[in-house]
Amino acid sequence: MDFTEVIARPEVQEWLRTHAQSKPHDLALKKSLFADIPIQWLVQQIAGKQLLSKKIPFLSNIPDIIYPPKINIEQCSSWATAQYKAHIVKAQKIADLTGGFGIDCMAFAQNAEKVIHIEQNKDLQQIAKHNFKILGLKNIDSLAENGLSFISDFQESLDLIYADPSRRDEHKNKVFKLNDLSPTPQEILTICKKLNTQILLKLSPMLDLTEAYKTLGNIAEIHIVSLKNELKEILLLISPQEKITEPRIICANLESKQSIYEFSGLKDDENTSYSAPKNFIYKPNASLMKSGVFNKIGNDFGLKKLETNTQLYTSEMLIEGFPGEVFTHLCPIKNPKKTLKNKSIRMIRRNFPADLSQIKKQYKCTSDGTEIVIFTRSIAGTHILSAEKI
Repeated sequence: MDFTEVIARPEVQEWLRTHAQSKPHDLALKKSLFADIPIQWLVQQIAGKQLLSKKIPFLSNIPDIIYPPKINIEQCSSWATAQYKAHIVKAQKIADLTGGFGIDCMAFAQNAEKVIHIEQNKDLQQIAKHNFKILGLKNIDSLAENGLSFISDFQESLDLIYADPSRRDEHKNKVFKLNDLSPTPQEILTICKKLNTQILLKLSPMLDLTEAYKTLGNIAEIHIVSLKNELKEILLLISPQEKITEPRIICANLESKQSIYEFSGLKDDENTSYSAPKNFIYKPNASLMKSGVFNKIGNDFGLKKLETNTQLYTSEMLIEGFPGEVFTHLCPIKNPKKTLKNKSIRMIRRNFPADLSQIKKQYKCTSDGTEIVIFTRSIAGTHILSAEKI
């Protein structure tokens, strides 16, 4: 029984639309209305649509889209990050070696002449192929093959090879180290070398950037991508050309209206300036924090760090265009035990002696509010400051 054909039947799709807002757990306890369809298959569709509605909003409004199991949805890109990576390289012919549910291929297909979607899981490949047809994406060819086997025999030219190695081990646990991925980036690069084309790898946000650069080499660009200040993925663009000594680093925070921060090389500046809080405090976004070049950030924007291990910056005058949050109207809270007692606040903690749980306990406050309080340390000592976001 073909899963995709069964789920695509009009009467099944009508049932799914009727129960689109139902709780998957409740449905799982009921008997399937269709004799030839297990209730688990139907629950997978309801749960998948609900889970993906925030990640890929436009899909939930399109009839007849079929959804894969939860684990495949968890690994797939959001539409925002998929669109971002589709613009990294101007490529007319792209091969996705680990196609999965096909979200990245959908984004690539917006600009490329041809996209090859390769997925070794036959069921998942058929779901993606069905959805490409529903979406009218005629420039995507979908194949149920092993990506590395396919590319090792491939004779045509490509502008870009893309891969998102599985970050689950044999026990379904999440992994992020290069040697634990499947396939490993090293295997991908070795097999793809003969094609002499650019390779884009999507890797875990937990990736050690320096280790990756030393291990893989010839990295032209490292894209550190956040979505609404949540670190989502690391993208490595590998060049087929001569040895690259310093990769270009791009820090992007999507859907935030914050500027992209770019620099060369992973090495931080040796020196920077320090100061106690002045009129403005700057909090770097998640992508900047991942970059680790904290002295360089301050120097590039003409800001002073509060202290060596405090990743906050300050200035007398407002510096426009900082990729992160900026706070002003800084006011020391002289008696925090009295002022913060029973208050619901937004806590911002950087290099403060007490951790968040200790702060809540000591000052009898909660952290689910909007009133901003900064707990930090500068060269002048510790600070508890009320603040307003610009």
